[in-house]
Amino acid sequence: MAIIKRSKVSVYGLPEDLAALTAVDVAEQAARIAGDLAEKTRAEAAELTLTNNLASEASTARAAELVLRTDLASEVARAIAEEAYLQAQIDAKEAASNAADSALGVRIDNVLNNVDGVALNSLAEIVTAFQAADGTLNGAITSLASSASTDLTTEINARTTADTALQTAIDNEATARINADAVLQTAITTETADRIAADTALDTSLKAFATEAVRTGGAVPEMETVVVSSNKIVLTNAPKNGSKGVMNFGRVSYVDVNNVENLAPVTLDLTDASGKTFIVNTDVASEWNTYSVQIQYWYVAAA
Repeated sequence: MAIIKRSKVSVYGLPEDLAALTAVDVAEQAARIAGDLAEKTRAEAAELTLTNNLASEASTARAAELVLRTDLASEVARAIAEEAYLQAQIDAKEAASNAADSALGVRIDNVLNNVDGVALNSLAEIVTAFQAADGTLNGAITSLASSASTDLTTEINARTTADTALQTAIDNEATARINADAVLQTAITTETADRIAADTALDTSLKAFATEAVRTGGAVPEMETVVVSSNKIVLTNAPKNGSKGVMNFGRVSYVDVNNVENLAPVTLDLTDASGKTFIVNTDVASEWNTYSVQIQYWYVAAA
């Protein structure tokens, strides 16, 4: 016979212990979820801080490079202008020298081509004029050389000063880059250590949670009172492993008016994919319809 009748026996404190165990497990799950959320928030904040620091450092470096490029462009423009001015002075003095040479040549040609005896008598004057012109030419060449030497020295000094300033700026930028890289590396090292420590703590928590889950079979107990309808009952949760998750040897109980406990086995209704519907196997089909029965089972709580 499928139904077993016996005097009702209540294990003292069992429902309270099951309820307390359920409450502790639910509280533990809430604490785990809150801890995971807090760790995720902290990690995201640290990652955002590192990203902002990297962006700030990149912006500072680009600004310094822009200043350096601007100073270098200004120095190049100044040097080009100075060279152009010096070249113009040289060209002008060279043109003046060429003009003097040309005028002297004309005078010599006039002397050589003039066969007039009276004109030849003025050769001494021509020599005097030539010497005077030669002295002027020498003075012009000497002045040009002196001016060119002075301008070259000035340009060399300006170039040397500019190169020194440029090298100083480059050295300062290199030092700033090295210092910034050191600060960045320190931040990366610190963040890495924090991440490793956080991951280790999280791993320890997860291992403890997994160990406890394995110890308890990964399921929590539940006791429900449900009404039989069409020889079936529908539970709030799906028992773990189907009928094997139902306690009391896979049976439900019904206490009649005589305070006699009646037990009937249940089997999983395979037509319900949710795993929450069970068939109540009574001696007579639908014998327990409309009856309220108690069932105890294990189920895996949703994450």
